Amino acid sequence: MLSRASCVVLGLLASAVSAAEVVCVTGASGYLGTEVTAQLLDAGHTVRGTVRSLDDSAKVEYLERLEGAEERLQLFEADLLKGKESFAPCFEGATYVFHIASPFTTSKVGDPMAELVKPAVEGTRAVMTAAAEAGTVKRVVLTSSIAAVRSAKDSRTDKCFNEDDWNTVSSIESGDTHDHYQYSKTAAELEAWDFLKTPAGAGLELATILPSFLVGPSLAQRIDSESISNMAAVLHGQVIIDCHCAYIPAVFASLSPRNLPSSTL
Repeated sequence: MLSRASCVVLGLLASAVSAAEVVCVTGASGYLGTEVTAQLLDAGHTVRGTVRSLDDSAKVEYLERLEGAEERLQLFEADLLKGKESFAPCFEGATYVFHIASPFTTSKVGDPMAELVKPAVEGTRAVMTAAAEAGTVKRVVLTSSIAAVRSAKDSRTDKCFNEDDWNTVSSIESGDTHDHYQYSKTAAELEAWDFLKTPAGAGLELATILPSFLVGPSLAQRIDSESISNMAAVLHGQVIIDCHCAYIPAVFASLSPRNLPSSTL
């Protein structure tokens, strides 16, 4: 099964995996990575997570305190720019991989190619290759972004976007850091799909998740992440999240299995 998805209920993903199977989470210490790791542990799974440094107690200790972590969580160091070898030890014998690690910043970027695009694309290539070479991984679940479907500069309001659409507007040449991030997410997802077309990717399944805005309590108790900064900006009125235009079309939308409310699944 190969698919792109606009949203996901993490609990459903966690419960769908057999507790006997090893699940890997890249970027386990991040805002989303910590939540995925916690839900997998809560569901009884054995989890392996990657972090940049095992010596960074501020980004490791809260993972080790998660319920079930002492018995079923193992952490590995991995670097997006150090190739497949960096992820191979974590993926050995694993069945599923959640690839969440990727640069997430839309401000104070000096070199967008080196700081955003290269780690995102090369990191995705390394993860996909390591997963395929592990010989046991069935599926990779890649965290992409709504930005891979539509650029923030795309002003069309009369189009319903779906998995066939790609962001062709964002560019590394623009002077907009927001645009650079969107380009990095688009390029990284394309890299993952392209890998499946190679002989090395034969037999590996891929599902991509394209979130728009992440919100909720942080299990990490850190305030330095981009996700936390974005939530604070909304609360302080610096950013307006406007979704009113979705309500009227929702009345007339057909309820296919894909867009049924999660409570009905």
